[in-house]
Amino acid sequence: MAHEKPIHRIIDMVVVALENGLQPWRKPWETSGDGAVWLPRRADHQPFSGMNAITLMMAGAAAGYSSPYWLTYKQAQQAGGQVRRGERAMPAILYKTRIVEPEDDPDDGYVMRYLKCYSVFCADQCEGLPGDYFPVLTERPPQAPTDSVLDAFPVPIRYGGDRAFYSEAHDFIQLPEPSAFHCSESYLATKAHEQIHNADFLIMPS
Repeated sequence: MAHEKPIHRIIDMVVVALENGLQPWRKPWETSGDGAVWLPRRADHQPFSGMNAITLMMAGAAAGYSSPYWLTYKQAQQAGGQVRRGERAMPAILYKTRIVEPEDDPDDGYVMRYLKCYSVFCADQCEGLPGDYFPVLTERPPQAPTDSVLDAFPVPIRYGGDRAFYSEAHDFIQLPEPSAFHCSESYLATKAHEQIHNADFLIMPS
């Protein structure tokens, strides 16, 4: 399967990072007025969301990158830069939908969700990019993001009980109430973990 290696690399990275206590949502630079400049951002300066926000934060934290910007090879060139030789890309996930209309019954159409993998590089891995891809860093006590980072991922989430799991049969995530977790970091880590199980299933359904 063509996408097996990238998605499993993401899953393995998240599991190892969480086991080692890495908390990628703790930003190393000061926020701007919108309060969200620390989120991983695309070449168009818009923030990534859902699983990409978590995995790219983890990759940036693990590598010690200072820039929150992630670009494809072509985007780096279009911005006037160049990826340095030997740099390794990170897989990112593109969420898409399309309408499926059976030929024998066009009125029985449905929406199909699917994911595609593509490769991105941090601005720190490039040369010649404009200065706005490199925010000025300042030391500041760590802060956690709001739930909106993870809520951008499309899978429905239900709360209650004492189990955390992703249901392949019914396509939803079940989590205990947020107040049941020992801390916000544990809640966010668990939520991200189950969302990655959902992404794995969408790319490689069992």
